[in-house]
Amino acid sequence: MHIANSFANALQSIWSHKMRSFLTVLGILIGVAAVVSMFATVSGIQNKIAANMEKMGLNNTIVITRNEQNQNFHRRGRQRFMTINRENKPITIDDYNYIRSKVDAKNIFAIIETWEVSVSQNMQKWHRIRATSNDFFSNKSYNIGKGRLFNSFEEKNGENVCILGPSFSTATTKADDFLGKMVSIGRFRLRVIGILASENIEMGMFGGNQWERQYDLEGVYIPVETGAKYISNNREVQSIHVQAHDEKQYMNLKTKLYQLMLAKHNMTHDFAFQDIGEDELKNTQELKDMIMKWQITLISIASISLFVGGIGLFSTLLISINEKMLEIGIRKSCGANEKDIFGYFIAESVTLSILGAITGILLALIILHKFSKKASIDFSIPSDGVMLGLGFSLAVGILFGLYPAWKAAKIDPIKAIFYFE
Repeated sequence: MHIANSFANALQSIWSHKMRSFLTVLGILIGVAAVVSMFATVSGIQNKIAANMEKMGLNNTIVITRNEQNQNFHRRGRQRFMTINRENKPITIDDYNYIRSKVDAKNIFAIIETWEVSVSQNMQKWHRIRATSNDFFSNKSYNIGKGRLFNSFEEKNGENVCILGPSFSTATTKADDFLGKMVSIGRFRLRVIGILASENIEMGMFGGNQWERQYDLEGVYIPVETGAKYISNNREVQSIHVQAHDEKQYMNLKTKLYQLMLAKHNMTHDFAFQDIGEDELKNTQELKDMIMKWQITLISIASISLFVGGIGLFSTLLISINEKMLEIGIRKSCGANEKDIFGYFIAESVTLSILGAITGILLALIILHKFSKKASIDFSIPSDGVMLGLGFSLAVGILFGLYPAWKAAKIDPIKAIFYFE
């Protein structure tokens, strides 16, 4: 009950000195707004970079390609080396299907790629045709805008169907006009079953692989079996992409893939791994370390503002003691002890600091909402930033309120009553 009364009296005192209270909490308000805004900004940029990396499809991904170099393999025997030469084999659809049957991964797809030209009204236009599977679209975060993806029958039997990028066009016709119809591109005549959803290609430092995505959205996609029949020799694929579910699975997946490929290729190292996933893991870790250092630096700077706000709070409470000297004397004369007076001033200090923190959080919310629209980045306020801001302000309120509260509690009631005489 005493605690509730202390905070009620503190609110009444703050309300009776509005301008002074506002100036007192201004430093805390700015400090908390800075802390929360910095956390939200760093978190927003980090999420934006992570989302663009996800769109690139490189995170936790291993790319298997053919090893073009002829290699000799050495086994050590007694006092000699025995050289074993084996013929290099291409990476084929059979390897792709074998891996799919043996590996649990987030996405697995093969790629066969070529360029074909369409001719319309004596005008020529080149188009990139990419044979792949539905996992490609999942890996690159492409969605279907109209129509559908490949079904299992089309993928298994290599049907003459295709999915167009939304930016695909011939000399006279755009992608939307082809849905459900036949399109002729070079040697291919394909039935269009789907069109990818359009998206805004972001340029600049947060754009990720914007040029690659722009080409993708102009492309033509066919089932990988169709590409194996009409594009490649001996059912060869240019690459197989395997994406792990998460970072923990990545290294185990890489080891398993290596063993599977050796078994499939008769222990011949005629394949190569592009460890783009491992490179991305290193880049991600470096980014996290850099952001952590950045957060520590920004918090240190914002803490200075909170410290200045704490000094202002300290000064206000000392002034408040002189103003309330008669009240302190009457309270003690009526039975209030030192603990009650101490709690009253601590309550006022904490209330001021919490009000400053809440106002600072609201100010940060308004600023970040405006900035999010202009920067096209979601600067949502993270809970850890809010908790840190509230924690800082609460600590400031208690720390800088201790001495004034202790000083007020030790005042002699007789001297306090006759202080103004």
